[in-house]
Amino acid sequence: MAFTIYALMKAGLLLLNAAAILHKERFLDKLGWTEQAVMAAQTMMTDPYNPMYGQAPQAQSDTMKTQFLKFVIAVQTIMRVPLIFINLFAISLELLLG
Repeated sequence: MAFTIYALMKAGLLLLNAAAILHKERFLDKLGWTEQAVMAAQTMMTDPYNPMYGQAPQAQSDTMKTQFLKFVIAVQTIMRVPLIFINLFAISLELLLG
């Protein structure tokens, strides 16, 4: 298999599909990665009783975990329907061209 742009696009499509089908209760909640954790990290900077109040939110809340959770939530809410059509196109292209 050659390392082509088409292979990279298929790999990206597989990663998007993997993020779209992650089950919150079975996988993310067991790891402690919930939407509440993302919201708590975002609201921590707006709490006037927090010692870090008024500082840039990226200083504390944009960790890799938070970014990954935001990505998964965005893919599950926004990309669910477009992924169906993108997958149908990719499958038909694979069937036609091999």
